[in-house]
Amino acid sequence: MLRISCFLVVLLCMFTSCKDDDATDDQSGSENFYALKIGNTWTYNYFYRIGDSDDFENLNVTEKVEITGTTTENTETYFVFTTTTTGDTTHCPLCPDEGVTNRKLRDSLGFLVDEIGAIYFSRESVSDYLISENEWGNVYGVLQPENFSIEVPAGQFSCLNNEVYAILDDGTSSQGRDEIYYSDGIGYIFRKSSTVNNPQHMWEKRLMSYELVE
Repeated sequence: MLRISCFLVVLLCMFTSCKDDDATDDQSGSENFYALKIGNTWTYNYFYRIGDSDDFENLNVTEKVEITGTTTENTETYFVFTTTTTGDTTHCPLCPDEGVTNRKLRDSLGFLVDEIGAIYFSRESVSDYLISENEWGNVYGVLQPENFSIEVPAGQFSCLNNEVYAILDDGTSSQGRDEIYYSDGIGYIFRKSSTVNNPQHMWEKRLMSYELVE
């Protein structure tokens, strides 16, 4: 069976239903690197590499993300990200299924985490962090030390990059590595996704537009 390191699939499995409460709509005590504010919205499209070329085709799968509220878990405030996915996802293994999902996230000492402590991104620590444990191997992420200029349909952004990779059950590191890009105060900008055994990434998730609440 082909081992797919479309690590977004692993992260999407962490989605859970949430409810709103009366907590503040700003991430208290943070620099708000992740743009955690109720009403912020982002729209993404998914793209697939055409053969061995450098060109990508739009799969016409659209993902709209909105911070719709907050919820409290174990005295911590989390922001509710409501994601609405439309389009044919059958040919996109890293795309979430059509429909609406919710997840709860907060900034914890520079890490973007959910209510069970799973890490989605690191904006400060350059140490490798565990994302998931699997029978075929473990998935890790690591912040790269430099800034990157990333251009997507929504514009050009200065970004931090987390590389996502796997250590397989035989102890070897995966050839393929995903790359996740966030921009300070804007949020999730871009992702490259690959298979475990192919260093050339096959899928991209691109920010098409966004709107941030003042």
